[in-house]
Amino acid sequence: MVRCERFGKIHLPGGRMNVLTIIWLALGSVITLLWLRRHVDISRAQRSGFILTPDGDGSPGSGVAPRISVIVAARDEASNIECCVRSLLSQDYPSLELIVVNDRSVDGTASILERCGRDAGGRMRVHHVTEVRAGWFGKTNALQTGLSDARGEFFLFTDADCEFQSTGAVSIAMAYASDHGIEFLTVTPETSVGGFWPAAILPVCTGILMIWHPPEKVNDPKHRAAYANGAFMLIRRDAYERVGGHAAVRDAICEDMQLARRAKSMGVRLGMVRSQGLYGTRMYDTPGEAWRGWTRIMQGSLRTPGRVAAAIVLLSVSSLLPWAALIAGVAAWSRSSGNGWWWPAWIIVWGSACGVQQWATIRAYPMMGARRAMALTYVLGAAASLGILVNAFLKVMGIGVTIWRGRSYRGARVAEVAVSVAKEPVRVGG
Repeated sequence: MVRCERFGKIHLPGGRMNVLTIIWLALGSVITLLWLRRHVDISRAQRSGFILTPDGDGSPGSGVAPRISVIVAARDEASNIECCVRSLLSQDYPSLELIVVNDRSVDGTASILERCGRDAGGRMRVHHVTEVRAGWFGKTNALQTGLSDARGEFFLFTDADCEFQSTGAVSIAMAYASDHGIEFLTVTPETSVGGFWPAAILPVCTGILMIWHPPEKVNDPKHRAAYANGAFMLIRRDAYERVGGHAAVRDAICEDMQLARRAKSMGVRLGMVRSQGLYGTRMYDTPGEAWRGWTRIMQGSLRTPGRVAAAIVLLSVSSLLPWAALIAGVAAWSRSSGNGWWWPAWIIVWGSACGVQQWATIRAYPMMGARRAMALTYVLGAAASLGILVNAFLKVMGIGVTIWRGRSYRGARVAEVAVSVAKEPVRVGG
């Protein structure tokens, strides 16, 4: 009888490889080629020019700069809102109005806004929301409130946890949109997080989003890919009104993505670029925040069970399987008699997959707001991100309810909206 050595589900009879072993080696080779393709994508992204920097041209040209209404929704952002507001008030754009909406905050945000409004010299208006209209997500309700007296030809939606490091950020973005005929421009932020796990998860989840929403396809008006980041959305007023505005996405868990999809489907010219020194945002400081936040983002961005399932398979096979196969192969080889050339072949194939993967992450991490050294944590981040994707899959399937900032969601829509009451409205700086 021919002796068989068992390697997981792989049988290596006597001195020859069987078909299953060849399939595994072929799979490892395909994964290596996929990661080599990622290197091509990374090089293309580095050459694409889809990056805005502080040394970009922010001049309005020969015409008059159109008025921009900047709208910020803030809920319990006492630790962030003043920095955000003052960085916006310091922008050098010549025709800018700032509208901030205090969305039922109970942490001192309102008093900070009152003080900032007094210091703004009439350049800032504040609205105070005390309840959410039925069927509306709190953020979309707040933004809609802020738009009630916006006078701009363009709207710039940004978040309360953003800081604009460059005083020319708005001017540079506006000039880019004008030069490229873009009606709806999103500028992705430089991000920071706190703690090991949020830092390990950030580049992996960002990479997943970029695979599904590559900038070159988002920027192609002939391609259906659409993407927007609520941290910076600059949109022409007439385009915004044409697609129905936030009222059309009032109950979407990721209103920015849904608005972008709707806009592109209706012929609005989208643009997507990356900030490098213009502005940044702080995301999550704890593993729990990262888990809940990224689950919500994946749930709203990928939307369908099929897309989330595909992301789960892609991450498992391309990122985690190579390391599992390499470790298992080394362990099995160390316990075997060492006969047969398939063992070195196994180590070479799966080791190559791991090596090319690691090289790709080292190159890509700085593009996704992470330090190169964090590339060494890629496998851990991928494992945690896999859990997030599984959780998002369950949520998209309607199994369980997503809780985010006091509101409940089932699937990708509002399940119920909790109405909370804050202090009496105070109008400032208007």
